[in-house]
Amino acid sequence: MISAVAGVAGAYFAYLAVDQRFRHRRRRAALVSAGGTRYDVFVSYAEADARWAQDLAAGLRRHGLSVFLAAWISPGLVVLLEKEKALLESAHGVLVFSRATMAQPAVAEEYVVLLSQAHSRGGRFIPVVIDDVVLPPFAAIRQPLDFRPVSGPAYDGKVAELARAVRMRAGASR
Repeated sequence: MISAVAGVAGAYFAYLAVDQRFRHRRRRAALVSAGGTRYDVFVSYAEADARWAQDLAAGLRRHGLSVFLAAWISPGLVVLLEKEKALLESAHGVLVFSRATMAQPAVAEEYVVLLSQAHSRGGRFIPVVIDDVVLPPFAAIRQPLDFRPVSGPAYDGKVAELARAVRMRAGASR
């Protein structure tokens, strides 16, 4: 048991050492705004909504935004570490709310971090509703973007509206 824990800890610290060595190169290439954020928006979603979230993220990219989506993490990377770094390096957060959303502990944790960052850094936390659900209290006090049921031009219009909201900072356009 102790050797297994030591092995996991050793692998983790080795990853951090290698990651730190190359971080300055990656960071320099990846920083996209004067505020030091790597991503304009972090999109959080339940696994059951992965396809929907990928379509949304692709639409946001078409609007010129840099988007983090867990499904796009490269093979061989540590998913939890990449998500944590992306949460810290994202200016804004979007959480896709469906019936499956808050049943996943990882999504609930991302929800808490996104809310905290919106509060502490002044970014936006935007609830995106795709099912008939009751939003948790801190999401419910924000104006959600309702995607129920939209498709075609109406869907594209909602994606454009979300892209405009992400570009907004403290009431002014970036």
